[in-house]
Amino acid sequence: MFENLLSIESLLAISVGAVFSFRVSKVSLSLKSNIRNQSPDIHGSNNVVIYNQAMADVGKEMAFSVRLCAVAMMIMFHMFPVFFVNLLTSLSFFLPIFSLVGIVNSIRLNGSRRGWDILYFLTSVVMGVIFYCSAKIMLNYLSLYPQLTQLYGYLSEYGLVRALSANSLIYNFHLVIVSSLACPALIVSGFYLAFAYTKARDGNNAFRYSAGFLAAGYMLYILLSGSLFSQYQGRNDNFLQVLTYPFNTLISLFSF
Repeated sequence: MFENLLSIESLLAISVGAVFSFRVSKVSLSLKSNIRNQSPDIHGSNNVVIYNQAMADVGKEMAFSVRLCAVAMMIMFHMFPVFFVNLLTSLSFFLPIFSLVGIVNSIRLNGSRRGWDILYFLTSVVMGVIFYCSAKIMLNYLSLYPQLTQLYGYLSEYGLVRALSANSLIYNFHLVIVSSLACPALIVSGFYLAFAYTKARDGNNAFRYSAGFLAAGYMLYILLSGSLFSQYQGRNDNFLQVLTYPFNTLISLFSF
């Protein structure tokens, strides 16, 4: 994992995270100054409303940028699969850092009422484990991902009836298609979770938000593993190993 921290993928992850973090910090500082100078008597939930309103434009900018990148990743995935494996590995380390830095800054500027944001850091760590496990499993299919057009050509030549009986070809084609959708979706989910502190939430909402993205990340990991399409799924314990891999990795992470 650590040998990839100075790779192009790591530099890209750091650059994107730094841009988002700087933009959020700039708005937070400006907001804090405005509240102090113009509305010194605002307390409690009113601050939450003001904070979320101020962050609305930032959220729209981030959402547009992330969606644009997601579309580009879907198109480029089967062309440069090694890049995406390395990117997932790098983000497994950097996303929790982005989250922690932002949360610390948020608590420093807004006080202990933003203490529930620490949930985002904890879930970012778990999401980082999911990223890492996804990257490791994707290594098994690196030679398959670039064959999308070739697989489509083979199935087209078979015709509909014969194609339905070509189990291995259908499995491989489905795996590449699903992976090209699941990998960008997983990366997007990770960024939304790492920068979840940009919206003020109470404890219950923060927990629901975090749990929802973790569940989505885990399901995307299952899709990337290829286990749902494997014709050998019922013949061995591979599916069980895939299901438990992130949990075992997380446990080993905190085992000393």
